[in-house]
Amino acid sequence: MKKSRSPRFPFIPLPQAVRLLTKLSEAGVKKDFAPHEAMKALDFSSMHGRAIKIFAAFRAYDLVDKSAGASISERRFSITETGLKILEASQNESVRMPFLQRAALSPLTFRRIWERNAYVSEEELEQRLLNREFTENGAKRAAKVYAKNREFANLPELSELPANLPERGPKTSRENRGCSPAGEGNQDQRQRMGLNLPLSSGRAMIPAGITEEDFQLLMQTLRLWKDRLIAG
Repeated sequence: MKKSRSPRFPFIPLPQAVRLLTKLSEAGVKKDFAPHEAMKALDFSSMHGRAIKIFAAFRAYDLVDKSAGASISERRFSITETGLKILEASQNESVRMPFLQRAALSPLTFRRIWERNAYVSEEELEQRLLNREFTENGAKRAAKVYAKNREFANLPELSELPANLPERGPKTSRENRGCSPAGEGNQDQRQRMGLNLPLSSGRAMIPAGITEEDFQLLMQTLRLWKDRLIAG
C-alpha cells in the first residue's frame, strides 16, 4: 500500500532554526508572544504555509513552548530554557553543545533515528526510512534534515540520550495501541513489542521488526562498545 504521509519531523534543520531564533531574539520577541507576532518579526506577513512549518519546528526542537501560566486556549509562547541557553552561549561552543544536542533530539522522530541509525550515511538512512513509515519525499527530506542536525550538534559523540527530553512528535506504535506495561498482556503482544532482556543493571529492549542490516549494526556496535559497557 502506498504511504500517503510520513511521521512528523521538523521542516527545517536545526542550524536554520537557531539562526531564525537568534533573529527573533534580536527583534525583542522572547517572552509571552503570539505565533503571528513571532513570524512578523521574521518578515512573514501571516501564519500560513512556510511560517506555520517554521513555528512548528521551533516547538519540535524545544526552542519555543507555551508561556508559563497560559491557559489551554491561549496561544502565547516564550523561548524555552534550551533556546535561551543556545542563544546566550553563541560564542562558547562547549557550553552550547549540550543544549544543541538536546534540541536536535527533542523531536521523537529524530530520537528514534539516533537510537537505531546513529552512524549510517544520509543515503542509507533514506533507504531505511523508506522501509518504515515514510513516503519517498518524506524519507529524503527527513534524512537530509537529520544529517545536518547530526553534524551541527555533534550527535555521534553522545553515548546516551540527554535526560528528561520533551515528548515532541507522534507516539510510538505501542503507545497508540494502548499496550499494557511489560509483563502484562498476551504473549503475541509481547512478541510484537520485541525482545526485553533482563540484565543485572536493568533491562535492554530490542524492538521487533528490525532488518538484517539493523541486526548486524547492533552486533557490531555491541562489540565496539564492549569495554565501555562491561563493569570493571
